Amino acid sequence: MNRDAWRPFGEDLRVRRKELGLSVQDAAHATGVTPSLVRKQESGERSVSKPSAELLDELYRANGSVLRSWSAVLKNSGNPEWWRKVEESEKRAAEIRMSHPTLIPGALQTEAYTTEIFRILAPLDSPETQREHVLRKTKRAAQMISARLPRLWAVLPEIVITRPTGGAEVMSEQCGRLLDLIDQDRVRIQVIGESIPVQPGAGGPYRILGFTSHRSVLWVEHSSGAVIIDDQAEIRRHEILFGELQGWAYSPMDSREVIREARERHGQAMA
Repeated sequence: MNRDAWRPFGEDLRVRRKELGLSVQDAAHATGVTPSLVRKQESGERSVSKPSAELLDELYRANGSVLRSWSAVLKNSGNPEWWRKVEESEKRAAEIRMSHPTLIPGALQTEAYTTEIFRILAPLDSPETQREHVLRKTKRAAQMISARLPRLWAVLPEIVITRPTGGAEVMSEQCGRLLDLIDQDRVRIQVIGESIPVQPGAGGPYRILGFTSHRSVLWVEHSSGAVIIDDQAEIRRHEILFGELQGWAYSPMDSREVIREARERHGQAMA
């Protein structure tokens, strides 16, 4: 946990509580935690969960400002809550099915590609913050690829492979990375051709995490992070969508050829 990120938030909670004449016990009772934990949260020693932030926002009559501050802390923290939950779920997963309408999924990205993505999508972050995000993502990607599980399966639009994101050199390396992972039997990739009138993930990027011991969960990305969904009807809807996309896509063997040809074209553009 990044204490420097949580300390100002905790101090704000303490000030709000005292201004209303409420005790630590009042805050503990409202959020269902111990008074000791409330004190640690107000000193920045412990993070605050989203349900607790919502309850404190109501208790302190903050009209949403506590929750907005909580969201800002998570965004700027070195270990945001949504990322921790995703990491924990990925470590236990037996299979991950991925679809992204505009990018190579994070687990399959090279460091150069990831760096370019953060440069484009997080222009307000400092170079140091961007670098921290890149290192965290590439470290997790390396762990996933080197492990026996989970089994990875991705469906991508062809434009993601052929578009020169970051330039020809970045994409040549990125396509080479995909080919290596395919040849190592570490991931199966299916590409949806540009001529097909269907785009994967029309509702946005997502991953379906399957487990051997319990039900699947859904990970849906958004501009500030991601959310894990365990509603089985919603998960089933995305499973059906993923199956439909596979039906429209090239076979894994033909998809490998599409990626190989894209790498050749990127390489020629570098000459």
